[in-house]
Amino acid sequence: MKNYNFILMLSLISIIAACGPSEPGKIPDVSEAFEGKQGLELSFFDNAPPETTVPGAAIPIAVLLENKGAADITCGDTSRADFGCGYFKVIAAEPLKVSPDFGLLKDALSSTGTAEIIGRENYLAGGRAAVEVKADVGAAKSTTSRTITALACYPYKTFVSTPVCVKTAHFSIPESSLVCEPSDIRLKNQGAPVAVTKIGQESLTIGETVRPRFKVYVEKVGKGTVLDSSDDALRKACTDEAGSEIGIVTVEKAELSGLKLDCEGQTLIATGAAKKEFIECSTAKIPEAEMPPDFAAGANNNIVSTLTLTLSYGFQTAASAEVEIEVLDEPPQLTAFRISPTEVTASQQVTASITANDDFGLLSVQMLDADGNLAATEEENPAMCEGKRTCTKQFKFAAPEAEGRYLYKAIAYDTLNRPSQTKTALVVIDKDRPVIDVFEMPAEATPGASIAIKVKASDESMVSSIELIGKDGKTIEVFSCADKICERTFSQNAPQSGEYSYTIIVRDQAGNTDSDTKKGKVVSP
Repeated sequence: MKNYNFILMLSLISIIAACGPSEPGKIPDVSEAFEGKQGLELSFFDNAPPETTVPGAAIPIAVLLENKGAADITCGDTSRADFGCGYFKVIAAEPLKVSPDFGLLKDALSSTGTAEIIGRENYLAGGRAAVEVKADVGAAKSTTSRTITALACYPYKTFVSTPVCVKTAHFSIPESSLVCEPSDIRLKNQGAPVAVTKIGQESLTIGETVRPRFKVYVEKVGKGTVLDSSDDALRKACTDEAGSEIGIVTVEKAELSGLKLDCEGQTLIATGAAKKEFIECSTAKIPEAEMPPDFAAGANNNIVSTLTLTLSYGFQTAASAEVEIEVLDEPPQLTAFRISPTEVTASQQVTASITANDDFGLLSVQMLDADGNLAATEEENPAMCEGKRTCTKQFKFAAPEAEGRYLYKAIAYDTLNRPSQTKTALVVIDKDRPVIDVFEMPAEATPGASIAIKVKASDESMVSSIELIGKDGKTIEVFSCADKICERTFSQNAPQSGEYSYTIIVRDQAGNTDSDTKKGKVVSP
């Protein structure tokens, strides 16, 4: 902010005084041209993020950055080329994953086509920018909520320019004749999250000149956290790193009508925890020869001078929104339960295969007997699925000794220990052999003639196959069958001479067999 010269300041004082009453002997506060308690303010657009979402969705996040303070936020500042104008992040915990992760505020602004957000000193409404990111919603075990936080950690400044009264008049001058009288100045906010709230003033006489001295009270007035303005402090404040320096405010500029005060370059702490954070500024160290004539002691009147201050600091501001993740989680599903073979002999080894699915992960699959107890298997039962969405497990077990029909069940549990519906499979223990009811073929045949071999077999459960074997013991054909009664007519050619012989073997699903052999001879035509 520009300095006012003495004549302009007096004119400004007159204008302000004409606009409203002022207390006698008080200097009006002209810092009200810079109003407000905020610098950069963040907010979310409506429905970005939405209030509710579901796993698998990609939700929009739109952050409005508004500079409601006086100072510009310029990312093209070459003196801060390493990190420009600070840092910007949108943070959310799993199962939300935010992208892109800009990191630097200048990169976030660059995505909107700008390199700065100007302050209200240059544009009354203040600059704005809208930054867009998205969040992919991962798997969640149950309905839950997550907080999305937008963070900006940026360097900022507070500008103060106010008239002060310097007591140069001789003590004999009547008070009624004085242009002003030194007193504490109470200031309003200066369009920044850190403000000079009060200036105490007094004057000391050193040699032939009056040396004004000021006690400048500084407070954090905006929502957020005051930081050191260094790259390291801003980066740590916008990441998970620890050790960011809090509350450090530097007096970048301190002048009294062009005279540099001795507090320039010094720092103070302004965390908002205390109301008496101040720094002293004076002209005591200025050589007497360099003091302007207006500051000569014993003058005919006091003088009005301009105190100009610029405070530099970092600031962290944030906005948060809550998002509910609705999980419409169905119980796990059994997609397959198979036992092979299903008809066996006593103590025969059987293999069961179970496959289950779940959108958010499976805990285990189990094989149960008809009473709901864990079946005795060679493998561990239940079999753990370790959170997989699809899980296939096999169980091997010995069939029971007693003949009968045995029911087995399969069940799956998800990671919330919710069960699936069960599937069942039947194992039949069959000790009865199938029966060859009919085995017919001609007893005689001419050389090379066609021989029809007619077979009929039956089983109380199921005939699985009829096998035809030749005289040499080699299998000629296996006819598959899956019925209680099975019929087949095989066709063979008689040899040129001698005898012919065929054996029939009938099997059921349990592997039980029945067999028979018939012979014939070749006769001359």
